[in-house]
Amino acid sequence: MGSGLFHTLNIGEQALYTTRQGVDTASHNIANANVEGYSRQRVNLRSRDPQWTNGVIIGSGAYIKDITRSHNQFVEKQINRAHQISGEAAARYDGLKTLESIFSPDLAAGVSDEMTNFFNTFQDLSLNPNDTAIRTAVRENARNVVGAFKRVDSEVRQRRADLNDVVVQECSDLIFPATAAAALAAGNAATVLHPIAPSAAQSATVPVAQSLVPIRMSP
Repeated sequence: MGSGLFHTLNIGEQALYTTRQGVDTASHNIANANVEGYSRQRVNLRSRDPQWTNGVIIGSGAYIKDITRSHNQFVEKQINRAHQISGEAAARYDGLKTLESIFSPDLAAGVSDEMTNFFNTFQDLSLNPNDTAIRTAVRENARNVVGAFKRVDSEVRQRRADLNDVVVQECSDLIFPATAAAALAAGNAATVLHPIAPSAAQSATVPVAQSLVPIRMSP
């Protein structure tokens, strides 16, 4: 009878524990109901294996398998993918925008204008091959075309160097936050109970990483 009573009390203790965890999780969900990006948590219970006693199956209660977030993985992946595409398009736009000023038709010494002037004077030279003034104009316009191409080449190379510097700097800024975030994720992969407050490392790391790449936080 002692073992039977102990078994009953043990089931009751486990039932109280699982119930308390359920209440704590529900309270946590209510407290974070208005937090942006929060996904409610759910307690997943499992039944313990029953015991055989004198040919009779006796239940052994339940236990908490884990606490998971209620979220749609498909939608979350689509959102993350959309963020990646948006970030890629924004980066491409910023890079091409800097090239726009190089090839802008508003520039006084644009390649297009210099080429037009060169071929116009070359056409005039074909009509008057012995005209010294036209020959001089052709020569000067040819120099202007070469100068325009050199200017464009120099500015394109400079833009490329600037973009490379930006990539190197952002990668350097992301190395530490990404490493710290990976360490936090590895350490919290088996977390069951929700934390009361994030650690100091998490508080310092996540905002920096969020400013560089789209991270959707779910407390």
